[in-house]
Amino acid sequence: MSRSNTPALSRAGSRSSLWRSWSPMLEDLVNYEKSRENYPWLIRNHDQDTSYDSNRSSRPRPLASLAEDPDVVSQSDQSRKSSEDLERHPVPEPLLLPQDEDPNLLGGGVLSDCWRKEERGTATAIYSLAPFLGPAVGPIAAGYLTQHLNWRWIFWVVSIADAVVQILAFLFLQETYPPKILKVKARKLRKITGNRLLHTEFEQRDRTFLSLLLTNLKRPFKMLFTQPAIQITALYRAYLYGLMYLVFASFPMVWEQQYNQEPGRASLNYVSLGIGFVIGLQVSGPLIDKVYAMLKTRYNHPGRPEFRVPLMFPTAVITPAGLVLYGVSAHLKLHWIIPNVGTAIFSAGLILSFQCAQTYIIDSYERYAASATGAAAFVRTMAGFSFPLFAPAMYKRLGIAWGNGLLAGTAMLICLVAPIVLWRHGEWIRRKSPYCAG
Repeated sequence: MSRSNTPALSRAGSRSSLWRSWSPMLEDLVNYEKSRENYPWLIRNHDQDTSYDSNRSSRPRPLASLAEDPDVVSQSDQSRKSSEDLERHPVPEPLLLPQDEDPNLLGGGVLSDCWRKEERGTATAIYSLAPFLGPAVGPIAAGYLTQHLNWRWIFWVVSIADAVVQILAFLFLQETYPPKILKVKARKLRKITGNRLLHTEFEQRDRTFLSLLLTNLKRPFKMLFTQPAIQITALYRAYLYGLMYLVFASFPMVWEQQYNQEPGRASLNYVSLGIGFVIGLQVSGPLIDKVYAMLKTRYNHPGRPEFRVPLMFPTAVITPAGLVLYGVSAHLKLHWIIPNVGTAIFSAGLILSFQCAQTYIIDSYERYAASATGAAAFVRTMAGFSFPLFAPAMYKRLGIAWGNGLLAGTAMLICLVAPIVLWRHGEWIRRKSPYCAG
């Protein structure tokens, strides 16, 4: 069942908008007799039903509209559907992630909750601005901190900034996950009405916090090893992410050794990456949404995740071109602006690739967007960790020009193969998945 049936959330006040969309139903629950007549599927009599139906299939499916789908929360045993019908429409596991989980992993789920498909390209671009500017701005600050203070202040500044961000997030970020919001409202209604029979399917008594935690910690890895769409986009993004950190690792060699710049001045060259990221984000966000809307009209279709794929093809030229320009100009010791132009082009193509792949995953796994992006992030971060390890040996043996040429050729191949597979076979892959929307 498509996620399009869920209440639409606007950019501003996502939580209040979601609660307003549920308010007519929840206000009716105050009157228990009326709620039994209008919403019998939300009432669960724990005196008669105290255990989870073991005959129900555990295969997850995308979150359907709780207000329209009587399969999402159960009623008493007398009004349950047959076990055959429940096996055809199984209830998904509620998502539960640790509060200290990487915000980059939770971001995909929040974007899926708060923005419609036609708006997710722009929303993803805005959300990604800080994570991509961080690697560009951080080395500049670190270079001057090391030069004028000492290396320990790098960790002090990062720790202080992290503490401030965590406090602000704790105070101002609001819940966007629909089942969680419904559980909170149902709990309040139990206090108001005194009716202890008001429960949702997500409040099963035989499920402990530990079991939920283990289930949701295992899900990203299960999806990583069983979902071809995640595997393709994860490898695609992992290679590009590794290239980004490999370029970072080459900067000291290029600017301090080739161009004989001091550490503080050499760190200013990271600005070129930041400029490329900003330009790429400003262009990719609206462009992804425009292409998505255009393809919806052209194919007379309500929308497919594959409509995010076409913009991945230009990156097969943009990203390698920037990488080659950076490597060749640095090898020839051309004016310092030329390598910086190359890294700016490289980072602009990189961000366009990332945004297309990210929105594709969010659209495909709306109900499990956080788990899907978490699975892809695991592979991506492993590449970001490992690529800089072989950078010194590769550049020492091949040089900056041939080394970047080899990486650019591989990037062109990957950036062509991945979108071709997703465009031609993506819909078939999603139909085979129990996690995908639609």
